[in-house]
Amino acid sequence: MAFKPSKRKKHNIDRAQAKLTLNSMMDIFIIILLFLLKTYSAQGHLIFHSTKLDLPVSSVVNQSDVGLKLVVTQDMIFVEKKPIVRMQNVIKNSDGVVKNGIILPLKKVLLNFGTKSRQLEEKYGIKFSGDISISADKNLDYEDLVKIIQTCGNADYPNMHLSAYNK
Repeated sequence: MAFKPSKRKKHNIDRAQAKLTLNSMMDIFIIILLFLLKTYSAQGHLIFHSTKLDLPVSSVVNQSDVGLKLVVTQDMIFVEKKPIVRMQNVIKNSDGVVKNGIILPLKKVLLNFGTKSRQLEEKYGIKFSGDISISADKNLDYEDLVKIIQTCGNADYPNMHLSAYNK
């Protein structure tokens, strides 16, 4: 006659120890980390900061859409970090520079960017929104700012965002 197995042996029938593998958990955490980094870095855009540029102060915080960047210092107007025209000529309404409140060299550059954007729209389907981000010095005269705004509107950039310093 065979002996009855003990209760201890009866319940421990070939049980293997469970091991926790961290490889798949680490993969999940890396994917979550990359997703969070991507979403936080996709908001807003960097503003070209010049030592001669002093932005006005604002209390409203809105993220502006990414668009063409226009920077106006006391000395020069820049589009995408490239100097376009001296502010001295704009202030004086020099012939060949300003005509009927339109800054001609700036309009030429903006129209050039507009045609390139429309070509990209036709070729790749990237929609041209007409967004432009204007960062102007806070000491800029209102009359000169109006010339810049009028030029942007005349050159197919109706969606203007004015940058300001937030305290």
